[in-house]
Amino acid sequence: MKKFNKISTKIKFIGGILVILMLSVIMTTIYLNQQNAKDALVVNIVGKQRMLTQKISKIFFTYTTLQIRIFLNLTPLLLNLLKH
Repeated sequence: MKKFNKISTKIKFIGGILVILMLSVIMTTIYLNQQNAKDALVVNIVGKQRMLTQKISKIFFTYTTLQIRIFLNLTPLLLNLLKH
């Protein structure tokens, strides 16, 4: 193994290690950003599904409530018809 006697050789060695470390940080950041993009897509899809489910529930609730109101409004009329 070589010994590092010159200061310029030591500086080059340390610089090389720093370049390798910076490249590894950059590659890790790129990888994590790609993973986050996939996660964001999944979150958006799940959010759309939740909104659609709420919309369907609201429509069903409104329809059911309307049917109940119609039935309750017609009940006295039907009872009157049955009495006569």
